[in-house]
Amino acid sequence: MMMKLIIGVSILIILLVIILLIAKKKNKKQRVSFTSSKSKFSLSSLFSTSSINDEFFASLEEILIKSDAGVETTKDIITKLREVVEKNNIKDTAEVKKHLREILISKFIIKKIELKEKNILFIIGVNGVGKTTSIAKLTNLLKNNHKVILSASDTFRAAAIEQLEEWANRLSVPIVKGQQAGDPASVLFSALDKANATNADIVIVDTAGRFHNQDNLVKQLEKMKKIAAERFTDFNFIPILVLDANVGHNGIEQARVFTEVLNVHGAIVSKLDSSAKGGVAISIAHYLSLPIFYGGYGEKVDDFREFDAYSFVDSILENK
Repeated sequence: MMMKLIIGVSILIILLVIILLIAKKKNKKQRVSFTSSKSKFSLSSLFSTSSINDEFFASLEEILIKSDAGVETTKDIITKLREVVEKNNIKDTAEVKKHLREILISKFIIKKIELKEKNILFIIGVNGVGKTTSIAKLTNLLKNNHKVILSASDTFRAAAIEQLEEWANRLSVPIVKGQQAGDPASVLFSALDKANATNADIVIVDTAGRFHNQDNLVKQLEKMKKIAAERFTDFNFIPILVLDANVGHNGIEQARVFTEVLNVHGAIVSKLDSSAKGGVAISIAHYLSLPIFYGGYGEKVDDFREFDAYSFVDSILENK
């Protein structure tokens, strides 16, 4: 009898411990802050309210700023939404959501990359934003319909050449490389020569994100652009800026040096998956006047696709 009682009490204690652990886990999930790297940029919670009032607009402003949409962009979005709500005396949250969707989409420059018969995809951005990985993902996306060559022209960052070469081997695409600390422009020249010799139609170029000083970086980028423009006139030169969604608005400020030196055609935003800083996608158009060509949505090489502003905005509003 005593043994049965002990077993019964033991089972009860185990069940209580399990219940407490489950409750603790659920509570922990609920307390995840919006700025957590695991939380996703979302506006869907705003529309659980039945009132469109000052509190609603204050919450919208807070979420947009925390997501790194930028202060100016956020103010403009709030002003436009307030105007349409007040002008039409809108009370229905579904109607407000519809107008917010239109305003958010209008912030994007919707334009796809324009590839021609021969192309140089000149990938630029500060170190650490995921340039090399984005190049690998872009190569993987394009190689089935195009003949791609990689140019390892980031000769200054330690191990950059080796990393790109490893990706080239994995993806079975040719790579042209030089020596560590060598001349990036000469690597590009050789890659373009090889493209002509092998009838490759896309050369994807990895570039340095930081030199010993900014003047050196600017001069090297200008030198490479000049070689492409003067020596290989049949190639379509497309500078593409890589930005890390998690770095947010600070990344945009850092990237200005590239847009000042080159006529950047568009952007790749890496790490858009589950990013609380995904609002940076909105501010890219506002602050840099750039379309987003591609987005990185995961760690796998095929977690990469053309950016769709409509789908992006819908995912924010519906928490998809």
